[in-house]
Amino acid sequence: MTSTLNPADYIVTYYNTNAGNEPFDGSPNGIIPDADLATYSISGTTATIWVRFEDLLTGCVLVKTFDLNVIPTPSGTISYAASPYCNNIATPQAITETLLTAGGVYSATPAGLIIDPATGAITPFGSTVGTYTVNYDIAATASCPAFNAQTSVEIDNCPCTVNASSLLETPCVNSSMTPITYSTTAGITSLVLTAGVLPAGITGSLLAGVFTLSGTPSVAGNYVFTYEITSGGVDICSVTTTIDVQPLPNAGLDGSTTVCDNLLTPIDLGLLITGEQAGGTWTRLLGTGGTFNALAGTFLPAVGASSVCTFEYRIAGVAPCVDDFSVVTVNINAAPNAGSDGSTLVCDSSVAVIDLNTLITGQQTGGTWTRTSGGVTGIFNAAAGTFIPTNAVTSTFEYTLVGTAPCINDVSIATVNINAQPNAGVDAAPQVVCDSSTALIDLNNLITGEQTGGVWTRTG
Repeated sequence: MTSTLNPADYIVTYYNTNAGNEPFDGSPNGIIPDADLATYSISGTTATIWVRFEDLLTGCVLVKTFDLNVIPTPSGTISYAASPYCNNIATPQAITETLLTAGGVYSATPAGLIIDPATGAITPFGSTVGTYTVNYDIAATASCPAFNAQTSVEIDNCPCTVNASSLLETPCVNSSMTPITYSTTAGITSLVLTAGVLPAGITGSLLAGVFTLSGTPSVAGNYVFTYEITSGGVDICSVTTTIDVQPLPNAGLDGSTTVCDNLLTPIDLGLLITGEQAGGTWTRLLGTGGTFNALAGTFLPAVGASSVCTFEYRIAGVAPCVDDFSVVTVNINAAPNAGSDGSTLVCDSSVAVIDLNTLITGQQTGGTWTRTSGGVTGIFNAAAGTFIPTNAVTSTFEYTLVGTAPCINDVSIATVNINAQPNAGVDAAPQVVCDSSTALIDLNNLITGEQTGGVWTRTG
């Protein structure tokens, strides 16, 4: 305590209390006898010690403190409750720890036992058959000595073979699965699912030494699971099985549309069905004409195409799931054709009937005629599509074919250009004059009702 100072110059006294300032006063109360210093014990896990230093040369007193911290001595026991273990047990087997101090490391001798150094759990499957000593060691510290706990464990060779009707089933979701049966020579007495999970809808039953998995899986997915089986009440073995539940293919709901045969933009057939999965194939089922692109799933109608065309979208199912398909129906209406515009030129004195249908070209029949200019002059017969231009002015007539939705109406125009009949007036009565007359005769005054602009010619 005095380090490099001369111990003969100091009196050092230890106290376990400072309740009444005992170390400073030099009181005998609370003094720890020198004889007890080497073996001094406390009732709790920590205590404070006061040290009084009295300088014999000067009479000065100094008090220092330090804490005593008690570290428990490592202790406890270990054991394997189910030893011996069969060497076909694939799941780790836990060790039993009784009041064991934490912080140690597990090991086993001789070599050959699969053991987790942190938890002490052993895995019989893969371990060498034999008897092992398992050690739990805590290294020594400055305060405590090294600690070791031991136990023994035995790995036995246990013949146990599981006979499974199948180790892989691929049922379709929401369809009954082919049952899987497990059996052993001595008969299965019990079993536990040690890894993985069963598909929802699949359950197991143990009857007369045979375990059966059956049911209807309701959720698609790949399920890998392991059962640890006790055979004949003694032997233990395990079996791993896969149930790969296939999803139902979904080609969506049927759809349809009605279009005109003069459509210019291809129809995206995929937009006409709903809820479908991607990755399917398109096939034309009914109808001819138009342009069908199976790869892109599009169809462009054309004049002359069938009035009804159907297309199938199919999603292939993974066996045992069957294919699913949906159908798109495209109804095609022909666009009306009122033909090309036409015209004619007639005189307003004409009494000939003009067939307006002959003025336009390429039109379909069944349309209606409407007068669009020219007023009420002439004689127009809308039902017959005719016009008599007598005393009429230039007129236009519209020929309309009504389209079936979504096709719009189509029109063409027939124009009758009408020129007026010229009028040179009424002849004049013969005029008698003397050949010696020098008066100017205005011939325009001799005729009546004439239009201007005419040309005079001598005829005799």
